[in-house]
Amino acid sequence: MNTAEKLLSSDRCQLFKIIAETVWYRINRKHNLGINDKEIAVTNDIIADILEYHQTTLKNFDVYARDSYLESEYGSDIDVFIETHENKYRWFALQAKLLKKNKRYNTFRDSSDGTMQWDKLYRLETLTGCKPYYLLYNGNQNNNFNGNDKCSQNFNEVQFGCSLVEPAIIEDLANQRNGRGFISPHYSDIHPNDAQPWKILVCCELETDGFKLYTKEEISKSLSDLKLISTLKTDADQDVENDDLSNDKGTISDSTENPNNPISFGSKEAGWNPSVRIVINWSSAQE
Repeated sequence: MNTAEKLLSSDRCQLFKIIAETVWYRINRKHNLGINDKEIAVTNDIIADILEYHQTTLKNFDVYARDSYLESEYGSDIDVFIETHENKYRWFALQAKLLKKNKRYNTFRDSSDGTMQWDKLYRLETLTGCKPYYLLYNGNQNNNFNGNDKCSQNFNEVQFGCSLVEPAIIEDLANQRNGRGFISPHYSDIHPNDAQPWKILVCCELETDGFKLYTKEEISKSLSDLKLISTLKTDADQDVENDDLSNDKGTISDSTENPNNPISFGSKEAGWNPSVRIVINWSSAQE
């Protein structure tokens, strides 16, 4: 079995497929009830699915988060580091956005500091060599698509529950106007032509030539105020949310900023402040 086949059949590939499908049907259900979901709530459920996988299947995921990563003010910025070779990780910076019940995205132009999010992603990419994407949470019951992703792997519409889109595509769409102002892009403006299912991150063999790769040590030293939550005790009587997370329960001991660390420096300079960081180790691709 070659590397591509191993990745496609790996548990982590199946996990990302299941997560996308779960998000698709979750959002469909909410829309059918006339309800808009929340980005942070969907992100929280995704993290819970990954943690459950880590605890019950293969411990190849490390998940770090802020103490208050559930709170809306921290947003849904996600870093994903994926090991491509031993102790060599590619960095993907994901800006999550949610499809509303009218099948449009109305938060692409949101900014907390006057800088558009796509500009932050561009700057982050230039400074660090990471690959940025918008991560769109979708559900669209009346669509029925079947095609191939960029790795020539077949997928159906439900895999667009979590879709990846280039920032330039989002910028172009978000800047379109009519006589009344900016137009909120529709689901069909992006899917299927300009989106990829997020499973490509773990189901496909990632390119490494020409991309900046990071070591586990560099990732660990960049964690600042993020805490390791994938190794927390899971006793039934433990209240993780209210627990004081001390070092022996997963706190990263180096909690100070490291200006010499390229991940920390680039993130600070670009105004990129993720609430969650996921480190996916290579081991399960070879299981």
